[in-house]
Amino acid sequence: MTSEELEALEKLEKAATPGDWKKGGWDMSIESASGEEVCDSCSCCGGCSGDNAENDMPLILALRNAAPALIAAARENARLRAVVEAAEVIATTHAPLPGSSVLRTVRIDQLGALSAALSALDAKETP
Repeated sequence: MTSEELEALEKLEKAATPGDWKKGGWDMSIESASGEEVCDSCSCCGGCSGDNAENDMPLILALRNAAPALIAAARENARLRAVVEAAEVIATTHAPLPGSSVLRTVRIDQLGALSAALSALDAKETP
């Protein structure tokens, strides 16, 4: 996911009724942890007898409840990817020449990119 897609998803998640959501009293209704009705299939999904409603409901509930952790994991992945990419630049451009054991010189800007990516990882910021 791009950072823009993550930001849009996070905005939607924060605007939604807070989780944890659970199956409500009606067959196909969803309630918040406080018991507030979030959705019932008759009003928001077009009918109580959707072709796959019994399988859709658990997915909707699980994804809603997992959304904060999924967003955090995607951002962590982006931070880790930035570190790996910076390290790969150094590793591939500064490996010993064939038949040599002498490493080539690492440029300061490449070390700076790696350092910045590691700092963002420590600070939990998306690069």
